[in-house]
Amino acid sequence: MLPDKRYRAPAREKPPHDKGDDPVGPSGDDARPSPQGIQGLSDDLGSQRGPLFSPGILHEFFVPEYKRLTSLYREHGVLVFFHSCGGVEPVTDVFLEIGIDVLNPVQASANDLDALRGKTMNRIALHGGVSTHTIMTGPVEKIEAEVRMRLWQLGSNGGYFCAPDQGLPFPEPHVRAFHAAVEKYGVYPISCPDARCRNC
Repeated sequence: MLPDKRYRAPAREKPPHDKGDDPVGPSGDDARPSPQGIQGLSDDLGSQRGPLFSPGILHEFFVPEYKRLTSLYREHGVLVFFHSCGGVEPVTDVFLEIGIDVLNPVQASANDLDALRGKTMNRIALHGGVSTHTIMTGPVEKIEAEVRMRLWQLGSNGGYFCAPDQGLPFPEPHVRAFHAAVEKYGVYPISCPDARCRNC
């Protein structure tokens, strides 16, 4: 595997920009701002059981390149949207350190969503969070209930784009149910889904 190879022979596995063949140039001279004002980066750093790499490996081999890219985009006034599947909550500090603006897809089955929201509040917006399994299998009542819960859990104080945590060809009635629930419950102030709650 590449991660193992890099760990055992790091001198031979430097990032491309360290070898002088960076397509945008080491100084970013050829970079251009995104017309949409946002740029996507993607690295799946997690599995269903947690991070794929230790903090040490991430900081030695990944963080320097991420910082170079995010700094480049910020110089051009571009926001950074970072996609990473799997359980990434334990390495949230990496995303905070490199300075991304949006984290996707926030897999519900692989992350402690309360912990992830707590660490990223007012610092990183979250995109996703609604279980793909729920949207795929339904029923529509369960989809509505989960959308309402995620809006409260992840978005009650802002910084949340309610979306499925993976893109799949969902049944059309379930897609309609998802969008209807977002329209119904995604209006501020977000109401707590637990009618018995007295502390919301």
